[in-house]
Amino acid sequence: TTQAGKTTTAVSTKFIYMVQKTARKKHLIAGDSLGTVVSNILLNGDCGLLDVYPEIQMYLNGSNEQKLPHLKVGDNTIYLVGYADIGKFKKVLGGQFGAIFIDEINIADMGFVRELFLPRFEYMLCTLNPDNPAKEIYTEIINRARPIEKYKDQVPRHMWEELNKSPASKDWHYWYFTFDDNPTMTAEMRNKLLTSLLPETREYKTKILGIRTKGVGLIFNLPQKNIITVEEAKAFQYQKYTCGVDTSYSRESKDTFAFEFGGITTDGKYINLAEREYNNKGREIPLTPSDIAVLLTDFVIEQQRFWGNCPNVFIDCADQA
Repeated sequence: TTQAGKTTTAVSTKFIYMVQKTARKKHLIAGDSLGTVVSNILLNGDCGLLDVYPEIQMYLNGSNEQKLPHLKVGDNTIYLVGYADIGKFKKVLGGQFGAIFIDEINIADMGFVRELFLPRFEYMLCTLNPDNPAKEIYTEIINRARPIEKYKDQVPRHMWEELNKSPASKDWHYWYFTFDDNPTMTAEMRNKLLTSLLPETREYKTKILGIRTKGVGLIFNLPQKNIITVEEAKAFQYQKYTCGVDTSYSRESKDTFAFEFGGITTDGKYINLAEREYNNKGREIPLTPSDIAVLLTDFVIEQQRFWGNCPNVFIDCADQA
């Protein structure tokens, strides 16, 4: 869950201990960005790594001996990197590390993660928050870890169901942290947190209940009254037609390229008039952005001939192509 003391416990106890115990002298801390690493891990005003160990020296602009951002702990060097910046994190890949810490690995670039999970380290520790259970980080890595015997009863049933989807890997350990594991969490703080989010929201399920959930792409069983025939749809008077598009180029997931053509009636109703879906999973030759542009254009022209002029198409901004 959120505010469970994961990062503080991970970095200020286990990670820094292993930095000084492993044989290698080069180590790594990775977060979403360098700024995130500094504010959330190193200097959070209370239990950050440098708050607990002020003797650690920080060189955000590099030093004479090492140009990359890093920390010095005795004769140990800890590189600092943001995995959101591919150009910068590639500078540290390929090295051999003693200890590695990855913060919020559930949002990290999988290319970065896979590269590090090659035999390049003696010890690795990661924190993560509940997210879409279909994410590769869970299926490829997290679900292969298991709690040690002492703590296995603290892992809830819903999380055991997720972990058991992948075979266990020897010496890969898993901890499930809740508010109860944070000694600074007062009853007042806990009550504020519990009442800050509505129970039916995705954020409540992930941050408060600690449940992995996709939160988007949900499928609903629509009442039959919401499904009408083409003839019934034609009976409405439309003031505007519009088209929405979402894309997914992955060949691994079941997510689709979805084209939705709809009309807005003169009395304010939205009627979904036509849809078309494609998927790259299992395709010998995957669809590319240039293919989608043609398919989408054909779809819109076809629907305009049947229904009427569609002046705008709205495309998911993640698909910059």
